[in-house]
Amino acid sequence: MSNRRLSGTIACREYRVRLSSGRTATIAFALGDPSCDFWPAAITGSREPLAFGLLAVVDVPGEAEEAVFWILDHGGLSLVPDNGKPHPGEDVQEALPGCFARFLDEVGDVAPELAEGRRILRRSLGRSLH
Repeated sequence: MSNRRLSGTIACREYRVRLSSGRTATIAFALGDPSCDFWPAAITGSREPLAFGLLAVVDVPGEAEEAVFWILDHGGLSLVPDNGKPHPGEDVQEALPGCFARFLDEVGDVAPELAEGRRILRRSLGRSLH
């Protein structure tokens, strides 16, 4: 696991996870810093997010290794692929809620305001991402 921080983020983590297909993936998360003007207004402006950032899935054959924006708001967790690119595959999507919950738990000390986001995410575990 890596904890390196990217510019415009509060925290970053990487996790190696076994997918339901039996494949192993590295899923990397970055928690966006709302005070940084790096984040596009289209992503954050109209949604009133509790948290937002980037995720990337790497080391999985057949999966795009490009970053995807994520937004956690009162409606749940949403992925926002860039330029209409597809969401991660089904087995990756199945692993994401648990990985997000772990990520939000681990970064809670640097972003205590995420307590509400963690409750919403736990409530939505098992539902598909939108």
